[in-house]
Amino acid sequence: MSPALRLSNEEFKLFQEFISKQCGLSFNESTRESLRVSLLARIRNKGFEDYREYYRYITVHPNGPKEFKELITLLTINETSFFRNPEQFKVFKNFVIPELIEKKTDKSIKIWSAGCSTGEEPYSIAMSVLETLDDLNLWNIEILGTDIDKKALERTEKGLYRKMSLRLTSRNYIDKYFKEADGKFKISDKVKSMVNFDYFNLAEKFFPVPVKGEWDVIFCRNVLIYFEQHKVPEVINRFYRSITEGGYYFVGYSEILSKYNNDFETVKFNDIFIYKKLLGVKT
Repeated sequence: MSPALRLSNEEFKLFQEFISKQCGLSFNESTRESLRVSLLARIRNKGFEDYREYYRYITVHPNGPKEFKELITLLTINETSFFRNPEQFKVFKNFVIPELIEKKTDKSIKIWSAGCSTGEEPYSIAMSVLETLDDLNLWNIEILGTDIDKKALERTEKGLYRKMSLRLTSRNYIDKYFKEADGKFKISDKVKSMVNFDYFNLAEKFFPVPVKGEWDVIFCRNVLIYFEQHKVPEVINRFYRSITEGGYYFVGYSEILSKYNNDFETVKFNDIFIYKKLLGVKT
């Protein structure tokens, strides 16, 4: 018997609660169909009879965690581009990096891109740093990109992107940092070597830390909007504790941080808001 097309309310709740517990992602009635389609694709791929059998597999079978990561690949959205939200990158390049250059006596800059998808954001960060520093050799630059989607992370290793991904990238940057071949654009080795990528689930209790100290800047944009609302403050508080005093936190345009956390100072640049961890505040 082929899997039923209809996902019952009880089955929907089972998957809804399990996914939320495992990685914080939220599914409600408006995203129920997306969940059903993804579940059905994996059920048919693995040859299961129905939703219940698949649920038992991902929750109790030894290979369940591996299969769950395959499901997450279908559930997460990886449509992005280089220099997405370009006005934020202008603030990052023209204000944040120069401030770090001025105050960092140890000549180190540490930046984490959380929910980096296929790598466009951390590579954009690296290009911004390259364009701002006079001599990269004098600095220790640590840029980390993490994501819950392993297949997306695999694409970062290839460094190959469609023209659509560069739609917000200046021609100067394309000529300088990419090589076009067979209709695709390959990121330069110089940029690629500046970024490390790793799998990370933001529902984990302990966040990644740089080699020394804390992160100077964290980007986590348009990721937490997919989380269960009651889990968001906890994740933001962990980001707060991971950022050094005077460090910066970038969120998506539609995300309102004050709904969940009032510990950050809001820094306004025209219509752009970024957030700063105040000096002398205990964590």
